[in-house]
Amino acid sequence: MLSRLFYLLLYSIKDIDDQADVIIICTDPLYNPAALVQSYTQHVLRPHIDSLSNHVRYFIKIPFINKGVDFIDLQSVLRNKDVMNCIPKYFKNLEPPIICYKYNK
Repeated sequence: MLSRLFYLLLYSIKDIDDQADVIIICTDPLYNPAALVQSYTQHVLRPHIDSLSNHVRYFIKIPFINKGVDFIDLQSVLRNKDVMNCIPKYFKNLEPPIICYKYNK
């Protein structure tokens, strides 16, 4: 089925995507094929283009209150794979920030 979609023109793929978008009820017998077709058509019509702006690391300045802040090790918490999996998929920049502590004078 997907091999036949590969040879279609873009305006035909757009029409098929619109028809697959109409099927939204999970109990519809065509729901699973429509979801499969729509995932392919979305990939063809709107491909993901990875850019450098999606890999920018930002600085977060945290005031250093006491040694407890240093024991938390916030940098490793933000790099944890369980925390990374909790980030919604629609976020484009998934790079963890750089943590910097501001010390008192």
